[in-house]
Amino acid sequence: MIDKIVIKVLNTQCYSAVGCITLNKPKALNAVDLEMVRTIQTQLDSWRDDDTIGAIFIDGEGDRAFCAGGDIVSMYQAMVEQKTRDPERLPDFMAQFFEQEYRLDYTIHAYPKPIICWGNGITMGGGLGIFAGASHKVVTESAHVAMPEITIGLFPDVGASFFLNKMPQGVGKFLGLSAMSINALDCINIGLADTFLAHGAKQLLLDKLTGLDRIDAHSIDDALNDLHNEGSTQALMNNISGNLTLIQPFLAPLADMYNIDEIESFFDNLHAQFPDLKPVQKAIQSFRHGSPITTKLVLEQLKRGQSLSLAQCFQMELSIAYQCSVTGEFQEGVRALLIDKDNQPKWKYAHASDVPDIFVNAHFEQFANSNMQESQSEKPINPLHSLVQEFGEGRV
Repeated sequence: MIDKIVIKVLNTQCYSAVGCITLNKPKALNAVDLEMVRTIQTQLDSWRDDDTIGAIFIDGEGDRAFCAGGDIVSMYQAMVEQKTRDPERLPDFMAQFFEQEYRLDYTIHAYPKPIICWGNGITMGGGLGIFAGASHKVVTESAHVAMPEITIGLFPDVGASFFLNKMPQGVGKFLGLSAMSINALDCINIGLADTFLAHGAKQLLLDKLTGLDRIDAHSIDDALNDLHNEGSTQALMNNISGNLTLIQPFLAPLADMYNIDEIESFFDNLHAQFPDLKPVQKAIQSFRHGSPITTKLVLEQLKRGQSLSLAQCFQMELSIAYQCSVTGEFQEGVRALLIDKDNQPKWKYAHASDVPDIFVNAHFEQFANSNMQESQSEKPINPLHSLVQEFGEGRV
């Protein structure tokens, strides 16, 4: 049986080695299932206190993807099975997956040692949750990065309430509402990635790491910069520089928009301004065809996330994810896109303005209640209430 996670230790010329984690499900675009999440978490926990490991390198097997997201087909099956037994109860599998996935993502954000993440090919959803937390985020010429949850009736999770809010004005909200896929230079321009390298330079980077006389954040920076500044890398960057998909100056007004009518008008105007820009038109179509519930959730989560710490964002997202697992919208979105593949989801509401505020607010109630309990010294009900105590704040 092939290991879905491959663990290796790369010895160097110095005392510290590099721990390597490879997502190894290339036929499934390295989408992570619960077993994989647990394996990565266990390994990172072990290496955290191992003085012989100085840094971590995470990549995906194959040339097509780093990680296309989470195992949403298994989630769909869990929701269908639960619906036949007790439709109002959260499926146990969903609770376990979201809690442990978010715990892993926070671990990466707060990790005390450098983590290099190699973002080649498709990096979406849960894959972006892993990537976004790394201290050294590398993207390649084939990078396609997106948060496509609006197309399946979920919401941009895995810390997106935090990292989408850190992007230039309007950009994070646009990505969350439109599922737009962006390229490597877009990622660097908006702060979602740190370094551009050719995919063919991965082994060169690993070779450089083995030759370092010390392993720390600064020496890794130097190794990445050396490869980035090579002529072949710069030429490759120039080849894709004309393909930037984000139209940042036009997105700024979106930052302060939370009214649905304003949002609709914004996308209508964008459609008229860029009729021949295919990535933008595709993004607008995703927004219009996407879940109206997700639209309202994105606006609310980003608004609330502006005043929250990273740990609090994950706690809030767990509350939202729990609710999404029982309302049926997520189940229907997965059915239409991945199960029956008819691309005709039957959303609960025809338009975002039809979604009642009380329905949206219910997704955030557990987070609010757990904060209230914690302030009153009662036992918190949010399983992620102790993230900072467990893992610290680290680089966040």
